[in-house]
Amino acid sequence: NVELYFSGLLVPVYAAVEDEEAAGSTDGGLLSDGPIDEWWLSGFDGGQRAIVGFSTVYGEYILAKPHSEYRFLMESALEKIHLTKRVTECLLDDSRKEEAVEYEELLGVAPMRFKSHASFLIEQVRAMDDEEGTELMRQPCMQTLVELGRTQRRCRQRRSRPGKCRSTDRTPGSQVSSAGAASATLGVIAG
Repeated sequence: NVELYFSGLLVPVYAAVEDEEAAGSTDGGLLSDGPIDEWWLSGFDGGQRAIVGFSTVYGEYILAKPHSEYRFLMESALEKIHLTKRVTECLLDDSRKEEAVEYEELLGVAPMRFKSHASFLIEQVRAMDDEEGTELMRQPCMQTLVELGRTQRRCRQRRSRPGKCRSTDRTPGSQVSSAGAASATLGVIAG
């Protein structure tokens, strides 16, 4: 129950979208505002990048790029967001409406950090199902991901006990690390 605030360089959306380098040098005002009511993702329509935004009572804002001092806070969140975009686009691909998407196909779409962000991906796909009435969670690849998430949770719970945690993953050629899934929180500085 902590109110989150933000500050940054305010530039027009067309400057941030057309040329990220120009967005950093565009004359704009500094803005400190908040509290942040919600954050959201967009850009699942085949564009090159996912769009991260957040809303306050005063407006909606799109994150063009984090300041270099805070980039380390955003790296994991941005990785999860871009991974979510790629997975969602694969699941929504119109040319595959009759085909089920298998887990191995997602591995071809996604980077190596796929398993470590399983809980975040599941949460985002479930939210999309709820909001848009899709049934993406019924895809075989998402069911496999849910099972991998359960395995990782069990491993994290057992880490405090003596002995090693072994994967119960039955997917051919895959191994689950006992390192656990990354947190699904967005790095925002609280004011």
